[in-house]
Amino acid sequence: MKKKVMAFACILMASYCFFSCDSRTASNSSEEKPDSVTAKLKYIDSLRNSGTYYHLESWDIGRIIDNGYKKYESIADRHSVEIYVNKLSVKADTLYYLQLSYWESSSYSERRESKIVDIEELKSFYNAIDDIKQQYGKDTNHYELYLYQTKAEASLSLRRLINSDYWDLKLCSIDISKDDLDELKNLLKKAEKKVSEMKTAKK
Repeated sequence: MKKKVMAFACILMASYCFFSCDSRTASNSSEEKPDSVTAKLKYIDSLRNSGTYYHLESWDIGRIIDNGYKKYESIADRHSVEIYVNKLSVKADTLYYLQLSYWESSSYSERRESKIVDIEELKSFYNAIDDIKQQYGKDTNHYELYLYQTKAEASLSLRRLINSDYWDLKLCSIDISKDDLDELKNLLKKAEKKVSEMKTAKK
């Protein structure tokens, strides 16, 4: 009887070792998988403080603005999101990425910030724009939030406030309208095409 118990215990321990080792291997494999977008963003950020000599070029693709201030007619309550294509050259490396620079100004304050969008993130960005267009204004009776955020925290969000029919749409914390979504997607595609052309020309 003791021999049977010992044999059963050995089988249990062997099984535990097999499955836990297998699970640990899968977990480590997943953790070690490189994230190319995050690695690129860390590299770009590190260049600013590493004492490295680099060359940065930018192309203005266009601007998303709400409330009709496309020519800055008013001094008060101006806000916009400008889209740029950036080319960063350092030694033998050349990196291409988009920059969303947003600016908000009123009679009392002014705020300027920039966020990065990697080319690899654009497909997800397009999908988010398309879905948010469909969700905007739908019939619902509770709080809802739709959010897409890049690895560098450029964001597009749609929020339906509780006990309200109001839908709050923002690009990088700047209020935009549903009509601006088409312009945003067109400008992102224009930026993507610009990067593609530069990469082809480089070859």
